[in-house]
Amino acid sequence: MRNPTEHNVISTIKELIDVDINIDTNFIDINLDSITFIKIVVALEEKYVFEFDDEKLLITELPTVKTMIEYVESKISSE
Repeated sequence: MRNPTEHNVISTIKELIDVDINIDTNFIDINLDSITFIKIVVALEEKYVFEFDDEKLLITELPTVKTMIEYVESKISSE
């Protein structure tokens, strides 16, 4: 069963891309471009009211849905 953060992150991503994803989806494997990646980042920043660290603004730093969820969870738990 998904926790609320996992569910919300996946839902946010699905709103912005037209690809079926799950927690194991690799953004590079689905040919996600950097502009769409940043749109996802912005949407998550707005949803959770925090800013991604500059070094996390690269798709290579958060290459999967799982790493994105883990990063968001780490940011919202530290606030």
